Amino acid sequence: MRGGFGHRMTADGERYKLSRLNRKILGLAWGYVRPQLGRLALAFGAMLLVTATTLAGPYLTKIAVDDYITSGALGSANRSGLNLIFLALLGTQGLFWLASYWQAFLSERIGQGIVYALRRDLFRKLLGLDMAFYNRQKIGLITSRVINDVETVAEVLSSGILDFSNDLLTLAGIIFVMVRFNLKLALIAFVTTPIILVTLWLFGRKLRLAYREVRRKAAELNAEVEESVAGMRVIQALSQEEAGAEKFAGVNWRNFKARLRAVSIFALLFPVMNILGTLSRALVIGFGGLSVIRGEITLGVFLAFLTYVARVFWPLRELSQVYNTFQAAAAGLERIYEYLTATSLVRESTQPRRPAGGYRGEVVFASVSFGYEGRETVINDLNLRIRPGEALALVGHTGAGKSTVARLLTRMYDVDAGGIRIDGVDLRDLSFADLRSVVGRVSQDVFLFNGTIRENIAYGKPGATEEEIVRALKSIYAEKVFAALPHGLETRVGEGGVMLSGGQRQLVAFARVLLADPRVLILDEATSSMDAHTEALIQKGLERLLAERTCLIIAHRFSTLQRVDRICVLEGGRITDMGTHEELSKRNTLYRSLYLKQLESF
Repeated sequence: MRGGFGHRMTADGERYKLSRLNRKILGLAWGYVRPQLGRLALAFGAMLLVTATTLAGPYLTKIAVDDYITSGALGSANRSGLNLIFLALLGTQGLFWLASYWQAFLSERIGQGIVYALRRDLFRKLLGLDMAFYNRQKIGLITSRVINDVETVAEVLSSGILDFSNDLLTLAGIIFVMVRFNLKLALIAFVTTPIILVTLWLFGRKLRLAYREVRRKAAELNAEVEESVAGMRVIQALSQEEAGAEKFAGVNWRNFKARLRAVSIFALLFPVMNILGTLSRALVIGFGGLSVIRGEITLGVFLAFLTYVARVFWPLRELSQVYNTFQAAAAGLERIYEYLTATSLVRESTQPRRPAGGYRGEVVFASVSFGYEGRETVINDLNLRIRPGEALALVGHTGAGKSTVARLLTRMYDVDAGGIRIDGVDLRDLSFADLRSVVGRVSQDVFLFNGTIRENIAYGKPGATEEEIVRALKSIYAEKVFAALPHGLETRVGEGGVMLSGGQRQLVAFARVLLADPRVLILDEATSSMDAHTEALIQKGLERLLAERTCLIIAHRFSTLQRVDRICVLEGGRITDMGTHEELSKRNTLYRSLYLKQLESF
């Protein structure tokens, strides 16, 4: 925990009480420290050697001066003694270097081991949490937990404990030796210690406040950069570059001023501490020098005192920041504990079932009702049966609940009432692996990983062969689209698929889900962002797709609805009408108005 004068605080810049730690949270920490106990013991042994060699140097100097240099004789015994002291000093320095190396190496090894294990378990936990959890959390906070909090906790559990022990033992050792040498001079040497401690406390308080503001302004700066980069197309499209630059300049200036204030306080601390340290040494020189002249202490003791006084400043400074350091780690540990013990509302069955006759693709919504957390009901007593191999479409105004139906069928959320069954088995009784292999979804908002087109398609079926990937592309007539690219399927898509057009991203998403070959396919406005040419390809392959599996289609483009078996009109979370395109166009006012609006937009 060295460096930066220990300006640690919680992630949101607020104070944290160590007393909030309970046995369960400490038990979590112990669970990650326990596998490292062997290395920790070795590191502690190296730390003891570092402390011992730090204390030994001035003591050996005292012996050399008093027993051999000032004795007044230049005999062989003195020369031999000085040689031994010389070798002992070299030996202690060699031990100090070796022990310091192993302490630093083992501390880092322990810390990185804890970081690895904590991040592994934390990320695995995050992968299993439901959408309700992610609705409550900001992406930046989750990233901070996985990166910053884990680093802080691991640092304290490894090098922080060792550094604290080293500082404490070094300070205690220096005080013990100085008192043994001369109690009066030791008391004089420590006259400035209360002033040093008060100064450290006052500056530490000011630094905590200053760096709290720095973190807030840095968070604002990060948010502004993230938002501006994400919205760069909009900024440029509306020619708002100058306004964006001015807004960023304001945020950047506030961040600059906050950091400048913190640096000014930090820069003032060291001159003040140097003055106090110089005052301590001056007192030792003044009173100690007189004591040497009077014969009350030896010259060797005097020189040893000067060295010890110079070395006492560092552990004092570090120990003054221990509370802040452990405070930040404790806050991070509590937040990590909250994530690791978070429970999903959507849980996998402990005794999963499968349909007796295998998966055919029948989907039944039985009196289903659902509302998002803290919001009114979105789906109200929905009853619907989709036959195996049937293509059924949902239409309705925005907010009618169409996409919510798709989310419930993929079990991103669980129903509040009623049930959804696939081939007679409730979704809650299926294993996650079975559900996700049986039900596939292509939505309007396609997410692609920063890799190649081939890698993104193969994500639907790890280990897929080239033949299987090509077959998935051919099923939607997309193989020529990607073959025309300079690098074909090896073309990199960029972050989020930014290097591809909207239509190309949708084709990748289609191919990815088809490679997984689900028995039930959900198309959630999957063609809404496609250009006419790309949609024509999908429409061409749609008959083949619909013929092979059960399809639930949520679409605003009515061209897709010409090929479905049934269309359901959804209003206020309820099905108010059902029929073919021709039937609904004649009898349903809402359907007809939606259809006509779309015709007018072309």
